[in-house]
Amino acid sequence: MVGTVSYMPPEQAMGGEVTPRADLYSLGAMLYEMVCGRPPFVGDDSVAIIGQHINTPPVAPTWHNPGCPTALESLIMRLLEKDPSERPKSAADVLVALESVPIYRHTFVGREAEVRQLHSAFDSTLSGEGSLVMVVGEPGIGKTTICDQLATYVTLRGGKTLRGNCYEEGSPSLPYLPFVEAMRSYVLERDSDELKRELGSGATDVARIVSEVRDRVEVEPREPGDAEQDRYRLLQSVTDFLRNASSVQPLLIILEDLHDADRGTLDMLAHVARSQSGARLMIVGTYRDVEVDRSHPLSGTLADLRRLPNFSRVLLRGLSADEVQRMLSLITDREIPWGLAEAVHRQTEGNPLFVQEVVRYLVEEGLIAREGGQLRPTSDVSLAMSIPEGLRDVIGKRLSRLSDECNRVQSTAAVIGREFNMDVLGRVAEGPDARPPGSNRRSPRSSSGPDG
Repeated sequence: MVGTVSYMPPEQAMGGEVTPRADLYSLGAMLYEMVCGRPPFVGDDSVAIIGQHINTPPVAPTWHNPGCPTALESLIMRLLEKDPSERPKSAADVLVALESVPIYRHTFVGREAEVRQLHSAFDSTLSGEGSLVMVVGEPGIGKTTICDQLATYVTLRGGKTLRGNCYEEGSPSLPYLPFVEAMRSYVLERDSDELKRELGSGATDVARIVSEVRDRVEVEPREPGDAEQDRYRLLQSVTDFLRNASSVQPLLIILEDLHDADRGTLDMLAHVARSQSGARLMIVGTYRDVEVDRSHPLSGTLADLRRLPNFSRVLLRGLSADEVQRMLSLITDREIPWGLAEAVHRQTEGNPLFVQEVVRYLVEEGLIAREGGQLRPTSDVSLAMSIPEGLRDVIGKRLSRLSDECNRVQSTAAVIGREFNMDVLGRVAEGPDARPPGSNRRSPRSSSGPDG
C-alpha cells in the first residue's frame, strides 16, 4: 500500500479502482486539516486511521473550528464522501465552489496591553510560579480570540494548551465538564505509561469523571464511599494530575464561559488554583461580567480567588475607531474610508463580533461595494441609518433572508440544544427523511464526535 494514511481515500485503502476523484478525497483531507488544525481521522496506528477512512464519517469541521464558513464545510464534507460518485466531479468544480465561499477573515487588532499582561503571566508560569487569570467582558468582545492569541504564544514557548467549555442552562452537561474536556484531550494524546505515572495513585479517582482513563491505564473507578471524602479525594487527585503533567510540559488550561459553570466546576477551579504555587500551570477563565451579579455563584468564587497572590484580571472593552478601521481593512482585504469605519464604530461601540457581523450584513445587502480598491457606500443614504442597532437585529435581518422552512428547522435545532444529531433533527422537524436544506450529515457537535 502506497500513500500517506492521513489523506488516503477509502477506495485506495481497500485496493479498489483509483480515479481522479481519489485525489479530491485527499484534497478534502488537506482542507480539513488546514481548517481544523488536525486531519479528519487520527489513531494510535496506521490500521486504526485507515479503518476510519473506510467506515467512519468525519466530524464536521465546525466542531473543531466554529468559524469555518458553512459553504466551505459543506464542500469539505462532500470531498470526504466514502463513495467517489458523491464527491465533486472534477477539480474544476472544486475551484468554482471554493471561489464562491464567502470567506471573511478572522482578524485580531488592538489589545496590546492585554496581550502583554497574558504573556507576562505565562512567562511567570514557566518559572514555576503558576498563574490564574480571568478574562472578562461582554458577549462578542473577543475573550475567546485573545485566548487563542495566548495559546499560540504558549505553543511557541514550548507549552501545551488544554480547553474546556461551560454550557448554558438547558444544554446537556455534566459536573466538572470543562475540566473533563480539558483533561480528556490530554489523556487521549499521552503515552499510556507516562500517563499512568502522572496520574499516580489518583488514577482511580480521575477515572470517575474521565472515562478514557480506565482504558488508557487499565484502572477501575474507586467505589463510592463517604460523599465528602470522595469529593475531596477527586479534587486533590485532579490537582495532583495537573501539577504532575505541568512538570513534563508547561500547561495552559482555558476554561470558557465560567458564568455558566456548575458548582462542582467552581469548587475544582478554586481547589486547583490554591495549589498552583511551584507548578508550571496557568489557568485562564473567561466570563461575561454583565451576567455575574452579587448573587451569582461565580461571584463568591471570584471573591475567594482574588485573595490569591497569583490572581489577575484582564478586562476587555470595545475597540477604538482606529482599531475598527484596521479590523475592517483586514477582514475585507480592502482600504476602508474613515467615514465608513467611524459609522460602524459608532453603531457597534467597537464590539469585534458586532463589527464582523455588521460588515457581512452591509456587503450582503449591497449597502457597500468595492470601488477602486476600497469598500464604499453604494448610495447617499447615511450608513448609520442602515446599520441595525444591535447584534440580535443584525443576525435577525440575515435570518429573514432565509426561507420560512429553513428558519423553522433552525428554531427546532435551537430547542434541541447546542449539541444534536442531524438525523434526530430530521425526525423532529419533518420525519425520518427530512434534512435541512444544504446541511451536512452531522451537526458541528454531533453525538458521534470525539467526545461522544
